[in-house]
Amino acid sequence: MIKMLDEESSLEFLAQRELARLGCILETGEPYVVPVNYVFADGEMYVHSQPGEKTSAIEINPKVCLQVDEIKDRGLDWKSVIVFGEFKKVSNKNKKTEILYKFYKKFPRFTPVEAKFSQGNSVTNTLVFKLRIERLTGVIETHRK
Repeated sequence: MIKMLDEESSLEFLAQRELARLGCILETGEPYVVPVNYVFADGEMYVHSQPGEKTSAIEINPKVCLQVDEIKDRGLDWKSVIVFGEFKKVSNKNKKTEILYKFYKKFPRFTPVEAKFSQGNSVTNTLVFKLRIERLTGVIETHRK
């Protein structure tokens, strides 16, 4: 049976996960979906990246969606939350460092950004974006009793 998740359950689910799919629009008008690691802190979602296609797209059009899911059994037992909002670049150096440290703690050797941070290298070129959640939808399907 498919059911909608309430906002509290959806936010709790986001806090437990770490991988999302970012949906944005490229300068050409084409949709672009790419997996990203995220940190959920204080009711906000944060994504980091080196400059590239997704960051260019976000800077041109900050309206994005992030889809987070958990699939236990294809078609029978899954959960999905989609967050709609606007990304804003984190420019405050202290806040950026704080968020990057949260990434490092969560993913100590998982991505190049965390590897740079752990080795004490500069993360100056690393971009950090905060998603201001405007709305979200959560859906669950389960056939367990």
